[in-house]
Amino acid sequence: MLIHKNNIAVLSKAIREIEQGIATKASIDYFENVYNKVFEQTTWSTAQIKDDLFYRARKLTDARLFSNVSELKYPPLGSTKKLGRLNDVGDSIAYLSMHPLTSVAELDIDYYELFCMAEIKYMKKDIDFFLVGTKEAKYEGLTVDEIEFMGYINKLLTSANEEYYPATVAFARMVFKRRVEGTRVRLGIVYNSAQRHKSAQEELYNVAVLPKSFDECFRIRGVKCQLLSHAGGKIELHDVNNAKIKNGNVVWGKSYEEMIQDCTDKFKDDCFIINDEKGQSFLIKYPEGSGIIKMINGSDYLVGFRNGGVKSINCHPIQSIM
Repeated sequence: MLIHKNNIAVLSKAIREIEQGIATKASIDYFENVYNKVFEQTTWSTAQIKDDLFYRARKLTDARLFSNVSELKYPPLGSTKKLGRLNDVGDSIAYLSMHPLTSVAELDIDYYELFCMAEIKYMKKDIDFFLVGTKEAKYEGLTVDEIEFMGYINKLLTSANEEYYPATVAFARMVFKRRVEGTRVRLGIVYNSAQRHKSAQEELYNVAVLPKSFDECFRIRGVKCQLLSHAGGKIELHDVNNAKIKNGNVVWGKSYEEMIQDCTDKFKDDCFIINDEKGQSFLIKYPEGSGIIKMINGSDYLVGFRNGGVKSINCHPIQSIM
């Protein structure tokens, strides 16, 4: 929450400068300079989070199961190839969710697409969080300018427009590098999810912390593979493979091949197995009304429809055919 200090007029000016920067595709450094003026003229306060559990999901992009918790925490420094909502190229940020459905929504998980869900325990509650746009972010006593500015930041963070990313990355940088008066050294951000999954009926929140804060305050305590089914107008979340954590290793109850076979046995009317050119098996949702499928080569599949038609469809393993 933002508390007024002296010169609040700078907030309205900052919004105009941010708008101009977005329109001209300005650099992250440009937006950092704008936020720096805001931080110099205002005082920020933070809040504690009492939640014990957080979540992080990852798609199975290869025909294998994750074997170590390091694969499920945050990307290694220098490995991110794209600008994200709060990370620059090469940055490492731990993105967590306060509800498992939020993780599903963020990854845009399709029906019958396998994904891995990590359950993360907030062990050491020693992080002060900026709450942006959440129900807990009370704005009583703030000026109109302050409320407008917080609403504007929330708009940027919850937009699907990637042109806003330089502005939101700069905001995160300013938060993480600032030492807020009266707070602990560790800082994080809680913000509304920009996504809303088909089955979401509530507000969805994300959490962002630096890797050091994650390692010091969080522990992955459980991992499972899941999928969403959709039949008869009913959406269900299914656990299809559970794992135990032993000395940082993820020990699965089933092998990848056993999991794939169990899924096709259980959901045989909704999905099937395909094998790529390497012989790897992937779970694919049936195109509506389809029947027989045959692989032509590594990416083209011949689908026989129940009305007698035949069509060649190009698809990538693990992606659902719509």
